[in-house]
Amino acid sequence: MAANHGLGNLSKAHWNLSNPVLYEEAVRKGEAKVSQGGALVVATGKHTGRAANDKFIVKNAASEGKVWWGKVNKPFDQDKFDRMHQKVLKHIADKEVYPPTPTRSPSSTCPTWPRTPRRTAP
Repeated sequence: MAANHGLGNLSKAHWNLSNPVLYEEAVRKGEAKVSQGGALVVATGKHTGRAANDKFIVKNAASEGKVWWGKVNKPFDQDKFDRMHQKVLKHIADKEVYPPTPTRSPSSTCPTWPRTPRRTAP
């Protein structure tokens, strides 16, 4: 499946796992603990928040007329994205990863990642 999504060089990919299985993997690998109430607890480090002003979208033929460009939705050059994408692929090539299965957005030709529920039970 990985090769179908441009991720053909991954050593081990676990696609679209359920939340309980992801909990188990995080705990097994020592990356998280489960609280008494069942929430997954992870020490994320100092850079954990989303910067609201750092939202960039690739501006190309597919997105140009469909995005409200401005302070919130800033254009990102396709060539810069392609270079960054190659760096990411190289970085994760020898890593074990847990990607969701990509889907197609009905309003776009750009691949999107499905959202997961905010609150889940193990």
